[in-house]
Amino acid sequence: MNTLQLAKELYAEALVHQTIQVFSGLCEVELSEDERYYTCAFHRTKYEPIETMHEFENYLIDLHNQRGKR
Repeated sequence: MNTLQLAKELYAEALVHQTIQVFSGLCEVELSEDERYYTCAFHRTKYEPIETMHEFENYLIDLHNQRGKR
């Protein structure tokens, strides 16, 4: 399965949702969570799933850095 785990201590939920919205034209992202992680499952990716997941994470990191906060 094509999943990406994101530590809650590093990323704000709002930024994860914003990134999912931005990527909605490239793939479907199913979000789930537990106490420590957000888990993003990627479906119907327009490009290679691994590439899409890496770009998703890069975009999220950039958003996080632009905000300068969680």
